[in-house]
Amino acid sequence: MDDDEFLAELKKRLSEQEAKDQSKNVFESNIELLNIELKNMVENEPAREKLLEIVDCQKVLDFGQVFNIDEFIEQRFEYFGSGTFGKAILMYRGRRYTEKMIKTIRCLPEKLAANIYSSAMSYGDIYKEALCIKILSKLSSGITINENQSLVESDHEYGDVSNLIVRQGQSDSNDTSDSDDEDQPEPLVESRRPRKRYRFQTKCFPFLYKIYLCNNEAKSLINFESIMPSSDTNRLPMNNVLETIIIIMEHCGEKLRELMDRTIITPLALISIFKQIVIGIAIVESIYNFEHRDLHIDNIICKETKSRWIKFVYMSKKYKVLSMGFEAKIIDFGYSRFNYCGKIYYKNLDQLDCDDSDSDDPYNAMSKLFKPNGGGGDFVKKLLEYIDICYRDNPQTAVEIREEVPMTKKYFQSIQTIMNNSDGAGGGGCKDIFQLFTRLISNDFNHLVPFQCY
Repeated sequence: MDDDEFLAELKKRLSEQEAKDQSKNVFESNIELLNIELKNMVENEPAREKLLEIVDCQKVLDFGQVFNIDEFIEQRFEYFGSGTFGKAILMYRGRRYTEKMIKTIRCLPEKLAANIYSSAMSYGDIYKEALCIKILSKLSSGITINENQSLVESDHEYGDVSNLIVRQGQSDSNDTSDSDDEDQPEPLVESRRPRKRYRFQTKCFPFLYKIYLCNNEAKSLINFESIMPSSDTNRLPMNNVLETIIIIMEHCGEKLRELMDRTIITPLALISIFKQIVIGIAIVESIYNFEHRDLHIDNIICKETKSRWIKFVYMSKKYKVLSMGFEAKIIDFGYSRFNYCGKIYYKNLDQLDCDDSDSDDPYNAMSKLFKPNGGGGDFVKKLLEYIDICYRDNPQTAVEIREEVPMTKKYFQSIQTIMNNSDGAGGGGCKDIFQLFTRLISNDFNHLVPFQCY
């Protein structure tokens, strides 16, 4: 190669390199502009301000301010599982290794969340879930409702709380008129009837410790990406602008599905768990018109307990059910609907990929205890299917467990029958959670793992 050819080749390569550098600079400039625009969207998101009002930090924290890097080095974190939105991680702290559950959810501005299908959630939906967890957590220690507070109305004796509402007029203290005009309305006199107070208590929902809003893990030396599976194709890439909500709550045990898979839990214990779930939901539905809308065996967590009884307080009546060695908790409220302080909170599921068999019901793919028009819920159906898979068809199942299978299946089949009967209590069926609870404490359904009033 002579000098002219060499110079020509060098000039060509320099031109190519210059074009690459220019392209790289353009890309980096676009990324910087994108981050600036994204930061503006985050900071101007209205629901973000509402979220900051209920979290346990006055401003967004750095990830390292919540978690110590030494805890990562000592491997005090363990991956638990992934829900529809967010990841769940176990945390062990202190010499006694106290277990806590951490739920992390990537936060997105509403405009992005509406166009991106991923494990992230909009600030508005995260606010609703955080608020739901906060109010349900209070039921662990119990709450008291005055009779003049409006609760959910139902035509059932356990759900009909309209008699708690006292219609009280208020006299006008500023009216000094002595007019005898017959058209003048007579002032209403405030009722002297003492107000009743009703107590509610259930531990069917995780106890909440803290909620934090943090800068994304990408900004910190520590992050949860190292202990989370990376097979989620919908997962958003790490970003220095997006924020993460951190919900720290009690660790409630293992998923019901996993306990059944390993036949750790007995068939009769499933009846106890079912009864715990029913009375727990009846309590929150009577107070907050609560609907979980995603109730399945992966969203029910069970923990072994030495307590013989699991106790509840429902409209000041005390109930207890045999634990059969397990206490049940309901988790994952991303799809839930509830009424709090006169306002209804819910996640818009219109974009959910539903079963096309029922286009009129956008929630038909969601698991419920009761379906529209009085149909039985998927939860009992799945329990019946899993009883066969885990206990009856498993050759390694212990003999004593096999003996419990027929009576347990018959019990749940009877439950399924009355849930499929939409005629209500008068027709032998039940159309809502309150009537189902009534049937469960009746003699017909209280012979196995009984409820007791005390």
